[in-house]
Amino acid sequence: MAKRKSKPEAPAASEGRDYSRPASVIFYNADLGMVSPAVSDYWPRPIQELIRDSEAMLTTNFPGASCARFIGWYLARPGTGDSHLGVDNLPVTVRNYDGDEAGPSSDWLDRLLAEVNRWNPDAVLVRLDGLTITQGGRLLWRVDWVQRPTGQKFSLPSRRRQAWITRQLAAARRLVATLSPADADGPMTLDALDRVWAAWRPQTGARTATTETDPAAVLAVINSVAEEMWAAIDAVGTQFGQFLTEQAGFEWIVADDASGTELIVRALAGRGDVLVYPVKFVEMRWFQPEASFLAASFEAIREDVEAVAAGRPVTHWPW
Repeated sequence: MAKRKSKPEAPAASEGRDYSRPASVIFYNADLGMVSPAVSDYWPRPIQELIRDSEAMLTTNFPGASCARFIGWYLARPGTGDSHLGVDNLPVTVRNYDGDEAGPSSDWLDRLLAEVNRWNPDAVLVRLDGLTITQGGRLLWRVDWVQRPTGQKFSLPSRRRQAWITRQLAAARRLVATLSPADADGPMTLDALDRVWAAWRPQTGARTATTETDPAAVLAVINSVAEEMWAAIDAVGTQFGQFLTEQAGFEWIVADDASGTELIVRALAGRGDVLVYPVKFVEMRWFQPEASFLAASFEAIREDVEAVAAGRPVTHWPW
């Protein structure tokens, strides 16, 4: 059994490799009493992102198989070389075999954690029975955190999208002036936005409920209400996203995946990738419905972002 070295000497810098990110990764299953070898490298980006994107921890409960799938996925990536990749057995006996009975020793996990606790830098532990990734006791990722679709990419909003955001924020101001005049002269607030939503939604529903029975008249009213509905949802959703960017550490970003592109907000890029789709978030409340939800939801999202940043479990998501 080979013991891991302390922090390795970084070789000469080369393009595409980040020598500030050395780490050893260990997959284990506490319920089964099984652990993989340690895989080490100078990772090109945060290791929890690579593990998550590989989906190795989501496809099998067996650490050895999960480790092998991660290595295979990692080496198949364009531009990834294997010259610095290391695979080392652990100096920890995991399973005891006695006659026909096989099982983990009672203290194997304690001995594993005691062993890696001496490593520098801290080992990254991927727990398959709990679906968590930790390093030095700090939670890097867990399965119930917000997850982005496989292959999703992000880019900054174009000038056209930025102009669209500006128009929606102006539309939200007009809604406040019309539906909550007492808030019109003050700063935009979440409470004011809640009052706008609470006043606007019943009005729209009442218009469809009192329509004449003539099919043409019904269709005309439905079409006009639909246009008004989506315009209001865009405005309120965008204003909600703007509050998240100004007061909760988010940024406007364009998400691109198999379903298309969408303007969203993101917090903790590379450290949890907390994503909120603000327009869809508001749209869902149209169909539920909820009279006042924006201020409370904002606080719940902000608390969850703080939890993710501190490595604690989230308490409100899904919002």
